Amino acid sequence: MTSNLAPNAPPTPQPHVARLKQPAFAFPFLRKPQGNITASAQFTDEHDVFRLLAASEPSGSYLVSRKGLWHGGIHVTEGGAGQALDLDAGLRCIADGVLVAYRADSDYPVSQLALGGSNMPFQAPYSTGFALVRHEMEFPRGTKLTFYSLYMHLMSNADYDSNFPKRQKPAY
Repeated sequence: MTSNLAPNAPPTPQPHVARLKQPAFAFPFLRKPQGNITASAQFTDEHDVFRLLAASEPSGSYLVSRKGLWHGGIHVTEGGAGQALDLDAGLRCIADGVLVAYRADSDYPVSQLALGGSNMPFQAPYSTGFALVRHEMEFPRGTKLTFYSLYMHLMSNADYDSNFPKRQKPAY
């Protein structure tokens, strides 16, 4: 009986496969310190974030609203999810990227709204502040994927100065 295999043949070298270039992803907020812990903590499970938003915000849970409509974002208020989030640590970008465009309100613009049965208009401040960030990653292998994240309804400079002086303003 003969064999075609050479005795003690060296193994065939396998080509080195580089890892895919992945950006560092992060949740947009840190969790407030709890108990005797003094430092904010990162979320490690997206379900914790979703449960917090669903339990404490009346609308704006990520992707789908409570009424089942497409939303594509989250709403965070001081009295809602802000009770468990470290808002003073600021909003974090979802991944490493490049700031493409932004607008920072010096103060909130005000819209005059008529309330039913009243002759006096209601003044409703709103935010036009936003930041648009471009991200890149490799997926699938050899293909560059570009995606964007949009941060809207951001705090005005006047609000940082007068109401939240210990919160750091964005670098832009």
